[in-house]
Amino acid sequence: MKSNLAKQLVQRFRWYKELFEEGAWTSAVTRLAEIYHCASNLPKNEQALWIARIRDEGLSDDAIKEVEAGIRKKIQRLRKIVSTGNRWTAEEILLVVQKRIELEMLFAFLSDEFPAETMASLDEIDQSIVTLSNSKEHGRHFAWARRKMRQNWGLPIRSKWLRETKGAREFAD
Repeated sequence: MKSNLAKQLVQRFRWYKELFEEGAWTSAVTRLAEIYHCASNLPKNEQALWIARIRDEGLSDDAIKEVEAGIRKKIQRLRKIVSTGNRWTAEEILLVVQKRIELEMLFAFLSDEFPAETMASLDEIDQSIVTLSNSKEHGRHFAWARRKMRQNWGLPIRSKWLRETKGAREFAD
């Protein structure tokens, strides 16, 4: 009998295939990054099988270039979002933090599997998120967003952005 995590990874792999066939490269590889990230929670033999399955996909250099272009667009979008205004809804915080975590997983996956040039710095985005998280006005929005992300992902995603926090110092690695 498959574990719940194994079932979730099978579903993520199906989504990857569908997105890849549609040419949605960045979204597709984000699903692979989620699988890669969560495989460490499986027994060693299953983990090895998932990593081999990912590697067997043989992503081409062109596909990786498309993904890198998609990542740059995500970063630009996040920079634009965090640079506008200082009053945020819970849904906006959810979007920003979720996209930031996706980038974290993508960077880890790509740097491990496809060594290439260093990706863009996210310091500016991170600082904006930390500033918002320290705001009394937005604290409850962050707590709600963390709960929603855990619920929606349904995967054991580990990220400093998902930890319960009480200030910027707790976001430090």
